Amino acid sequence: MKSTHEERMIQNMQVFDFEISSQDMQIIDAIPYCRGMRFNPDEAKS
Repeated sequence: MKSTHEERMIQNMQVFDFEISSQDMQIIDAIPYCRGMRFNPDEAKS
């Protein structure tokens, strides 16, 4: 942690203190999976 303030350090450790609604999970589940699609920067067109 970078913070030196105790209150902020406690806030930083509470990263799992949230819930995802079932509606949001449906939206996330609908995102298509790209199977690790890769991009080669040497083949990029400008």
